Amino acid sequence: MESRVYIGGKGSKKTVYWNSHCLRKLCMKIIFLLDVFANTEVNRFLLEEVLFLRKQDIDARVVTLLREDDSDTLYSESLFSKETFTCVPFVWWKGKDWKKLKTLIEKESPALVITSGKKADIVGNLVARHVRVPKIFVFAHDVNEIEKRNKTADNILASRTDFFIVSSEEAKKMLVAEGVFEGKIAVLRDGISFENYGVASLHDVRYGLDIPKEEFVFVFLGDLTAERGVDVLLRAFAKVPRGFLLIVGDGSEKKSLEGLSQSLGLKARVKFIQNYFDIPGILVSSNAMVFPSKKEAFAVPVVLGLSSGLPVIAADFDGVSEIIENGENGLVVRKQDSEELAKAMNTFLNDTELYVKLKGNTKKNLTKFSLSAHAAKLLALVQKK
Repeated sequence: MESRVYIGGKGSKKTVYWNSHCLRKLCMKIIFLLDVFANTEVNRFLLEEVLFLRKQDIDARVVTLLREDDSDTLYSESLFSKETFTCVPFVWWKGKDWKKLKTLIEKESPALVITSGKKADIVGNLVARHVRVPKIFVFAHDVNEIEKRNKTADNILASRTDFFIVSSEEAKKMLVAEGVFEGKIAVLRDGISFENYGVASLHDVRYGLDIPKEEFVFVFLGDLTAERGVDVLLRAFAKVPRGFLLIVGDGSEKKSLEGLSQSLGLKARVKFIQNYFDIPGILVSSNAMVFPSKKEAFAVPVVLGLSSGLPVIAADFDGVSEIIENGENGLVVRKQDSEELAKAMNTFLNDTELYVKLKGNTKKNLTKFSLSAHAAKLLALVQKK
């Protein structure tokens, strides 16, 4: 027997076949060991991946090293049972915590452990190696995550882990520069589930946000951190005479950005939305996405915008050309340039012919970013000697 995962949408003939015997032998159980399961962009991608793998009859589960209130984590959204989501509160110097985690992983006997987080990376590798887990991957993700990582810890991990999983070539270069062996770094774009995007919302999102139907709506989606350049976006929008701007996300810069919005006289036209339950609904109810990030190797929000039928105005961060073809499905502007960004936003408002052309090309060539493509590559790594 063979299990199939289809890569591509309707009309695509490309299929990845997994041998069922190998699948059961090598991938019967995968543990994602995380510091926390908080409501962050990175953890949302991991959650979608876990749920997708479970739909493929792969026993993927989440273990966290910090217990939090369920309402503050993604647990309440995951529909996991207690058997598939486990908290093992962990303190470095408590021997009983090490023993508890060791007992859990030994009992589960996974074929693969994927770690994410400073504590999970070190603890997970030590414990997983001790109980002889066949494969151990470290989820290093993108350039912003790598910059925050402990370089000494990464060098130690390099000799113990099978693969570092990163989302871009730029992130790979950063790890190589730190001394991690290139052959142990695998570039896997974040797998994205497109099934809920580009579909009309069941409720009137604009009515709920008090936005008239005829208004042009720009949307930003992402963590509100200094790297994302949302301050530049607000200064650009101050030069756009009409329309609304939705800023969907949360982060350390949220309060300062709200203050900047008010000082620019934008309070009536800018809406900050935190932890909104219907991201697909917000996107499909908008007209265009703006992503002014200063530093980004691979921008999942941009792909989500395109899959929702939104042409995108993006800054020229590393890797933007992998997603946006300037003048075809969006416009690329110089990062940190509010004047050029404002010009592009006004172009969307005033050049109907160009806007319609860009919108018509938004959903082309997105299958390479799908969860099925990502999962196939992940499982291929598991089987790699």
